Amino acid sequence: MAARRFRLKYPPATAVALEDDMFVVGGGGGTSKSGIPNRVSLLEDSGSELKEVSHIDFKLDRVVGLCSHPKNRVVVCTTAGGFTHTIAYSTTNKSLSLLSSQSTAAVPEGEEYSPSQRAVSYSPSGAQIAISQGRSVGLWKSAKATGLVKVSAVDCTEQHKADVRDLLFTPDGSGLFTLDDEGCCLWDVASLSLKHRFSAKEDVKDVTAPKFRGVSLDAPAGLLYTLVSHAARNGSAGYITTRKITDEGLTVVRSAKVVPNAATALGAVKGGRFCVATSEGEVVVIDPLSLKPLATLTLHALPVTKVLMLEDGDTLSVSLDSYCCLGLAKAEALRLVRKERMIYAILFLIFFVALFLAYMLDKL
Repeated sequence: MAARRFRLKYPPATAVALEDDMFVVGGGGGTSKSGIPNRVSLLEDSGSELKEVSHIDFKLDRVVGLCSHPKNRVVVCTTAGGFTHTIAYSTTNKSLSLLSSQSTAAVPEGEEYSPSQRAVSYSPSGAQIAISQGRSVGLWKSAKATGLVKVSAVDCTEQHKADVRDLLFTPDGSGLFTLDDEGCCLWDVASLSLKHRFSAKEDVKDVTAPKFRGVSLDAPAGLLYTLVSHAARNGSAGYITTRKITDEGLTVVRSAKVVPNAATALGAVKGGRFCVATSEGEVVVIDPLSLKPLATLTLHALPVTKVLMLEDGDTLSVSLDSYCCLGLAKAEALRLVRKERMIYAILFLIFFVALFLAYMLDKL
């Protein structure tokens, strides 16, 4: 079996890993009165099954973003209605508890939702948190007891023509990457000035209308990863481009096609590998050195909305099909290695038999 699955009572949009066997997932049905909850769930992998052990509901306010604190046992949850909730978790008691709730993005008059808050990221120290607000980003001071205090904002409206979809602090916390469909920007956090910008068309030059689908860092290797998707009737694909983060110009190291379908999400480098999700419900584990697939897991019936690479080599993904899947990528990779070795063994045996038969015929 390639995965352990749990069907949620709502379509999930996002997820974070607390440990390799404990996860928080969020999503919901929005303002509709269909009975579909807007919920954050704590899921546990017992080793034999994936199950929900705790949850918090948010009435008619759909969960759109999640981020876990790098040091404290806290998760921040953003919603479509413009609220941000700070949630404490216990992996011992297997519980979630709401610490604070506050408005972080106003809903414009006549609109149903606030500017998109789907992108959220803690700084490496946990002192600051960045939350997207449509085409801009708010920077907040994080405190477990009192919630969030806004300290500044990055005005990205000149550089981003669509809502910011991903955020990522640099390893030292001095820089912040912002990503929309068409462009990726690096900002200086202290001065709020733009340091660098590159486009999806620069990453993939030979296709029309490429779109960014994720950004990730491999800090030990000093590399920035961007995922670009190209969807077309005559062929779709997902591409990875790597850049040196120590280089002011963010020099491209390499670029390669990694999946043969439209890509939807990028799982950060963990345990010496990363993963890419697709519109076909697949999760592909990739070697960061060769950019070659190590394992392909067909886990969902609909597009994957979020994917995580876990330290132990497995993956966690959520999809519009309402399933959360723990992809057993380690076992799948081992199966592929064994299959490859078996093929080589069979070829060697055929070669040896052919040599033996040739020798016997020569004797005759």
